Amino acid sequence: MTARRPAVGDAFDATLMHGHDHAGQCVQGWYWSEKLHGCRAVWNGARLLTRTGRPIGAPSRIVGTLPRGLTVDFEAYAGIGQYELARRAVQYGEWHPNVHLVCFDLPRHAGDWATRIASAQRLGLAVAPHGTVQSTEHLAATLAAVLERGGEGLMLHRPGSAWHSGRTHDLLKLKHPDTLAAGAVA
Repeated sequence: MTARRPAVGDAFDATLMHGHDHAGQCVQGWYWSEKLHGCRAVWNGARLLTRTGRPIGAPSRIVGTLPRGLTVDFEAYAGIGQYELARRAVQYGEWHPNVHLVCFDLPRHAGDWATRIASAQRLGLAVAPHGTVQSTEHLAATLAAVLERGGEGLMLHRPGSAWHSGRTHDLLKLKHPDTLAAGAVA
C-alpha cells in the first residue's frame, strides 16, 4: 500500500487551526460556539481563499466589507439546511443573497478565543452564537437546542489558549450528546 500523496492545498490547510472530536473531556469554563454547516473560507487580508488555498470568487458586497491586512477564518454560511448554497458560493462563485461569512476565529491575533472573537465583533464581523460552558446540564441543553433546530453541533474553545495552526485539543467538536459522559464537566 502506498502513502497518500499530499494534495496541492494540503500545505495551506495545515496552516489553519483544526479541532478534535469531544470525547468526554472536562470542559467547564470553556467557551462554546455554534458549529455552522457551511464551507470554510479564509480571508488572508487581501483575498478570500478555500481551506486548500484556492481563490474564492466573491462579490464586492462580500469582499468590500472585509478588513484589509487582517487574516480571518470564516464559514461561508447560508442557514440551517442550506449547505448547498454555501458550497456553490465557495466552489463556483455563485453567491446567493442568503450566503454570508461568519467569523469563527482571527488567526495570529493576540489573546484567547474569547478575546479574538470580541475583536472580530468590534470589527463589525458576524460571529456565531457563543457563550461559556457552565455545567454538564448547560452544555447538554445548549447542544440539544442547536440539534433540535437542525444545527450541526458546537465547537468548544479552551480558555487561555492562543491560536495556533494544526490539529489541537484546545478546540473540540461536539456533535453528538452521547459524548457528554457523566463527569465531562466537573
